[in-house]
Amino acid sequence: MAKSVLLGILVVAVAILTAESSRDANLTIVNDCNYPIWPMIIPNDGFSPISGNTFRLDSRDAIASFTIPPSAAWSGKVMARVGCAVDSSSSPSRCVSGEELPATVVQLQVHAYGRADMAVYGVSLSGGFNVPATVTPHAFQSGDACPALGCTVDLNPGCPAGRRVTAADLAGGDVVVACRSDTEAGGYFKQRCPKTLTWSGDSVDVEERCVAPGELKVIFCPKTMVTAAADVPDDETELISRTVDVDDT
Repeated sequence: MAKSVLLGILVVAVAILTAESSRDANLTIVNDCNYPIWPMIIPNDGFSPISGNTFRLDSRDAIASFTIPPSAAWSGKVMARVGCAVDSSSSPSRCVSGEELPATVVQLQVHAYGRADMAVYGVSLSGGFNVPATVTPHAFQSGDACPALGCTVDLNPGCPAGRRVTAADLAGGDVVVACRSDTEAGGYFKQRCPKTLTWSGDSVDVEERCVAPGELKVIFCPKTMVTAAADVPDDETELISRTVDVDDT
């Protein structure tokens, strides 16, 4: 599978082409954190991987693109690993957070419910939290709601005692790197992040879907909740300055 890493953002291109719709949809992953992340893209059962998950994404400093066959549906999760060690094969390991729960999980379905033009998406904190994340559809058919979902709030500093996951910082103290999940409705997570799924059986007050989006954009550590835009080009692609081919199988 051909891949490239470009300075700026991480883009995962997922081609969608059936008799119903011939429009491509791109999945773009942006790191707005002030530290590097190692994105982990995990297919759900029955779907093919689209990444070897070995690349590092510096803050607004890299793009990698992945393509799957045009006729294929895809469903999976995106997580942000933080504070990873890198071995001689460039594979991240022993990450401070994001390798397993508790972690923020972005959930995505392309070709959902058997429809070639349907995307379903959301941000789940039901397994815990490690970094803020939002997902927003762009360039969709005018008239569809296509809400932005997720949360811009860093939940780690205020994480209730007993649910904190800590790691030693450079000064020798402990810093909260993740927060274990709520077990009830209306808890710490839901009060601060109402447009996320925070416990089993939770829901948000808008539909978590969009018809024929040209792009699904996942932003880690977003500064603001970006509003979805119908058929508006994304200016952030202008940040691309050079291409470096990598092998990320």
